[in-house]
Amino acid sequence: MRESQPRPEHGLNGLKKYLVGVAVAMTTALLGQSMALVWWAATITTRVEYVEKAVDGLDGRVHAIETTRSPRPS
Repeated sequence: MRESQPRPEHGLNGLKKYLVGVAVAMTTALLGQSMALVWWAATITTRVEYVEKAVDGLDGRVHAIETTRSPRPS
């Protein structure tokens, strides 16, 4: 009897499954990185707003000190 040889379609199905798996893994990784980027941007924005608010407060204090200070004698 003659032994049956594997069909070429079987190899193509395996390759398709492999490529689909790789595509799913890459898509999942990309989505994860995108979510991390959005979180990082929101965190940085919050920190920058906090620092800007603190700087504005210091500007007000410096202005108050400069306007109430008596002039130095020359």
